[in-house]
Amino acid sequence: MWAALARPAVAAVVLVAVATAASASVFSHFRYVYVSVALMLVAAVGGFAGAATGGLLASLSVGIVIALGLFQPGPGEGWLETVAFYLPVVLTLVPPLLLAAAMERNRQHVHEIEDREAQFRTLYERTPVMMHSVDVERRLVAVNDAWLARLGYERSEVLGRRSTEFLTTESRERAERSIIPRFMREGELRDMDYQMVTRSGEVLDVQISAIWETDAHGQPLRTLAVLKDVTEQKRLALELAAEKERIEVTLHSIGDGVISTDEAGRITYLNPVAEQMVGCLLAQARGLPFAQVVQLFDQESGAPLPSPVEQCLQDREVYGVRESAALRHRSGRDYGVQISAAPIAGRDGRVLGAVMVFQDVTEARGLAQKMSYLAHHDGLTGLPNRVLFQDRVHQACQSGRRHGRRFAVIFMDLDHFKHVNDSLGHAVGDELLKAVAQRLTGALRASDTICRLGGDEFVVLLSDLDDVEVDGVAEVAKKILRQVAQPCVLGGTEVNVGASLGIALFPGDGEDPDTLMKRADAAMYRSKREGRNRYHFFSKAVDDAASARLQLEADMRRALAAGQFIVHYQPVVHGRTRDAVAVEALLRWDRAGQGLQSPAVFIRWPRRAA
Repeated sequence: MWAALARPAVAAVVLVAVATAASASVFSHFRYVYVSVALMLVAAVGGFAGAATGGLLASLSVGIVIALGLFQPGPGEGWLETVAFYLPVVLTLVPPLLLAAAMERNRQHVHEIEDREAQFRTLYERTPVMMHSVDVERRLVAVNDAWLARLGYERSEVLGRRSTEFLTTESRERAERSIIPRFMREGELRDMDYQMVTRSGEVLDVQISAIWETDAHGQPLRTLAVLKDVTEQKRLALELAAEKERIEVTLHSIGDGVISTDEAGRITYLNPVAEQMVGCLLAQARGLPFAQVVQLFDQESGAPLPSPVEQCLQDREVYGVRESAALRHRSGRDYGVQISAAPIAGRDGRVLGAVMVFQDVTEARGLAQKMSYLAHHDGLTGLPNRVLFQDRVHQACQSGRRHGRRFAVIFMDLDHFKHVNDSLGHAVGDELLKAVAQRLTGALRASDTICRLGGDEFVVLLSDLDDVEVDGVAEVAKKILRQVAQPCVLGGTEVNVGASLGIALFPGDGEDPDTLMKRADAAMYRSKREGRNRYHFFSKAVDDAASARLQLEADMRRALAAGQFIVHYQPVVHGRTRDAVAVEALLRWDRAGQGLQSPAVFIRWPRRAA
């Protein structure tokens, strides 16, 4: 402020004011007017500093004049008149000072406005967001640097042109038809989508928001518009939409059911397969708890299964459901399903939800069960086969050893079944086997196991026998014989067959499946040897004899092949004459390691074999 005193113009008007104050106080009758005008001029040119300096120097000059006696009140006047004489001189200094102060404040205010305008202009032109202003004739009156840089123009090339010239044809028509008229009515726009064309021909997607600046009477002067370049966002949105569409098409095309939930376990998505199997459309299920829409249970026990979605959300890891899981449709239909659920995590690791994928394995599970059944059952009679029977006997052996329980194994072979097959055909033979299987099933307890080993051979497991029941095994065998012996009409022909049974008891006849079945089989062959249609318990003595016989027969066959049988001749002598009347041939067996064996050892077995 005080630096203004150094300007020549200020110094000049100060000197004029001092001279005017000194001369006017002596020579002019309107001295106060001249002094006041001179100081006003100083205030206008030099501001408050100039007015204060001029007033001070003018006061000094008037004081010098008064001291020289050139400016004094008349003689004889009292003090009141003296004060009245000098007071105007002092008051003459006040208006210039007030004017200077007012002008200084106004000048500062103007400077502040200019500074703010410069700041706003800089902010407008340098802001990184595209901005422009349009007058009432829709011509550009201002654009910022970001607008020019993005569209590739110089400021001089665009000012005065219509803003719609920089729009695509479609956007221009839409703007003229609807957007600009609505803007004129409402006075503002919010996030309107336009497409602009750069100088190079590139099409930009922008969102424009604008307001009208008005004068004191509310009349529009110009717009202030902000344009947000959303080209990249639109591109990413289109790519995201295309990716989402591909995902939806994929999920709609696969044969598996897909269900997704949010982090609270509420349904957010079902693909068509899931809708079909659950019995609920996505529009109905969205927002509902998973357990309210999806009913899972164990197909074997019928017990409800815990929600796999809740489990994987809780444990934050993939969760698989047991193989016997089933899904119940709202109509009550059940699907065998194979299920896997996994959490959905964001980039920050936070769990956003879960997805469950499941397959309809009803047919596959049914086929597997059927294959498992066929692997353990006879295809003709439906009875357990050898594999399942051996497993049952093995379990019975383990249970018997642990709990001291007893059981029996009964081998059965149909008598003369080959004759039925040869005379009536295999179809009738198969029907006979089915009838026998049904009769055996009806004759025994539900806890017993009946197995067809193959051909006309059957085997029975009488499990968990107490002492009384062990004694009653013979009665069971008789019941089996009676049931099998009943006539059976097949294809219009009455068929009669019998059965030979062999029985082995645990633990007396054996403590493992192989031994028990072998000894029951041996007892059954004894029944056949002794006339068929009967039963025999296993006898170790009989079995040892049979084993010895079989061993002897085998050794004799090898001896014949090896030439171990030797003939010894001796004469037959007449008792009176002592003459040799004949020759007797005696067969001996030179058995390896046992010396010569007489016919008493081996001669009866060839006869029985014959």
